[in-house]
Amino acid sequence: MTTRKHKLIVFGEVLWDVFGADKHLGGAPLNFAYYAQRLLPEAEVLVVSALGDDELGRLARAEIVARGIDDRFIAALDAPTGRVDVNMKPDHSHEFVIHENVAWDFIAPQDFTNLTDADLLYFGSLAQRSESNRATLTRLVERNRAALTVFDINLRGHYYTTDVIRRSLSHTKLLKINDDEWATIKPMLSLPDDEDRAVAQLFAQFPVESLCVTKGENGAELLTAGGKRFVTPGRKVDVVDTVGCGDSFAAALAASLLFGDNPQAALDRAAELAARVAQTRGALLDR
Repeated sequence: MTTRKHKLIVFGEVLWDVFGADKHLGGAPLNFAYYAQRLLPEAEVLVVSALGDDELGRLARAEIVARGIDDRFIAALDAPTGRVDVNMKPDHSHEFVIHENVAWDFIAPQDFTNLTDADLLYFGSLAQRSESNRATLTRLVERNRAALTVFDINLRGHYYTTDVIRRSLSHTKLLKINDDEWATIKPMLSLPDDEDRAVAQLFAQFPVESLCVTKGENGAELLTAGGKRFVTPGRKVDVVDTVGCGDSFAAALAASLLFGDNPQAALDRAAELAARVAQTRGALLDR
């Protein structure tokens, strides 16, 4: 008897994070896919995105393939490859200049044959800044209704709306968000200031089964619709930069929960991986 290979579908931006003269492959969905593939080497991890048919796009694709990521559903388009100029502040936070009208703004795969029956479907908010991407994501959700849907909110600049957040949450089973983003979306969703009441209303209004709030050096907590709460402390490390920390955290948490790990162990594993990523430049660890 053969065992079906688990399938993970990851939707969204692939781009270069540019730190002055240095550039590093990234984009939250690609970062998530990279760590999910490392954690689940037997799984089929499919990235649905787009690169430009240009030098940066070819460099990105070569690195993607070299890192063992499936690129079948990363289209090559007549648009520039995405890039983000990253300015790091003294407190290790970042300012981002996200280039517009780039390849990943136009994700529209023609063949959805292999983009069904996923065990996990990951998406964020940034890639939904374009109408075509929102339509593509809707098709993916419709074809993967049984999947563990993971919404990793990344509120960047003006690239999100209340409608996008609400529609995304209507498809979400696992919501991963940082504490600043949680504070931002609560009034957008008309949730009360009181933390317990806000969480209860979130679970009541949307099909969210688990909410994970990351808090940087103060750790993270995972809350379930069943009323359980799990906490992991912050890890004290020498931070190089925090790009990709949240994405690696989300990948470790989702992968662990998908395969039935104890929620506390999953949360701890996610925090440990994110701490490792914080100690290196760029989002992707080499080993």
